[in-house]
Order: sequence, then structure tokens, then C-alpha cells
Amino acid sequence: MDSNTPQQRANEREDLQNNSPENNPLARVNSSIPGGEKSGLRTPSDPRNCRYEPTPRWWRIVEGLGAFAVIAYAVITGWMWHDSNRNFTVNERAWVGPSDVMQLYIVTDDAPGTQAFADYSIKNFGHGPALKVNSKGRFIQFIDGPGQEEAAHAELDKTAQTVCADTLAATSSLGMTVFPDQVFAMVQTPVASGSDIVFTKGARNVKQLWFIGCVTYRDQFGTSHWSRFCFTVSDEKTITPSEKLPWRYSPLYNDTDEEQKQ
Repeated sequence: MDSNTPQQRANEREDLQNNSPENNPLARVNSSIPGGEKSGLRTPSDPRNCRYEPTPRWWRIVEGLGAFAVIAYAVITGWMWHDSNRNFTVNERAWVGPSDVMQLYIVTDDAPGTQAFADYSIKNFGHGPALKVNSKGRFIQFIDGPGQEEAAHAELDKTAQTVCADTLAATSSLGMTVFPDQVFAMVQTPVASGSDIVFTKGARNVKQLWFIGCVTYRDQFGTSHWSRFCFTVSDEKTITPSEKLPWRYSPLYNDTDEEQKQ
């Protein structure tokens, strides 16, 4: 005999109808999972299980553009710092070179010829001290005669390639220290020949003379530098040895290891 009352039977029918897959989405999900009817599990896609609202697509695009802007700003800032630091170094370091055109320093003018030295000065045009300063150079002469001009220019080119390396190799462990705006007088003999330049009277017709030299030094930041220079004097006739010869800067071989000071 059925002990359930009509009301109880009506409630059971209503519960079965509410829990059917057709009327209850959760029942449909649970029915598709083994044991889901018993466990009452919910899938992550169930709206009742999502704690946050889905992120809009436009907001993700904004976030990506923001990250890109931050990276680009960091890169540009790094370039600006590098350029600023380089400009500071260029403007504040030592810059050493000849302060004026050289003169010929006559040692002796007795027969059979004239002995002379290159008399010039170097100056620190920069804002920092120049350390381990040294300068060397040598004379090259063009003597009138067949093939002599080509030979003189070839010797000039060859010397230009090695004069700074030779000067650096001859630098002592201490060297000179030249402070900003300080001038040092230099009297140089030719380093290649090991002897003074000689004008032999009546035996040589010197048409053009060069003195090519180099200054090597180290700035206050510990970087080594060089300044190459070349003076020349020429005449249509034979050059007469004199301390008043009109020396001038040569169009070639007046340069430095870096671009000019800004």
C-alpha cells in the first residue's frame, strides 16, 4: 500500500520535472560527465563558476600598445644617454696638436752644408689634461732631378702611415702632461734618418721640403689619441736655408684619430 500522500507524490513529480535535462542546464552538464549526476560538478564555462567578467578585446589591444610604448621609450632613452655621454667626453677631453706653423731652427750654416731642426709648439686645446704626451717627426725633401718628385711623394706617403705608430712606440712610461691652454715648445730632429737635415751647398737643388709629425697622448678618461700634422715649404728655385722660410700647413696629413671637436 502506497504510504505517500497525494501532496508528496505531486512534489516528487515536480522535482523530477525540474531536474530533467530539458529544463535544467546543470543537469545537462552533469549528465554528460561520468558520475556527474552524483558529484554535482560544474564546468569552467558555467557562468556561475566565472569570478571575473571576460576582458574586452579592445582592452587587450590597449595593453599591448602600452607595453610597446614602454619598450620604445626605454630604447630611445638609452640612445639619448649614450649620445649625451659621448658628446660630454668629446667636449671635455684633451685635444692636442700644433699651436702654429713650424719654423726652421738653424744649427750650423758652415760648409759643406746646413744643419737644421724643426721648431714648433704643441698646445692642449681641450678642457682636460693630456697625459703621456709625446711628439716626433721627420723631414722629407724633394730634390730637383729625374724621378725625384715621385720618389719624394712616395716617401711622404709611407712616412704618413707609420709616423704615429713610431711616435707611440717612442713614448716613455711617463711622458709629458699638458694642461688645458698650455703650450710646449718642441725641437725635433728627423727620427728616421737619425741625423739632422742637411742642405748641401751647390750639390743639391731642394725644391720642396715637408716636415711630417705626430702627437700622441692619453686623455683624462684613459683613451689614447693621436694628431698628425704636416708642414711644407716650396720654391720654384732652390730653397735657401733660413729661419724665415714661409712654412705652411700641407693640404694632406693634418688629421686626428676622431672627428673634430664640436
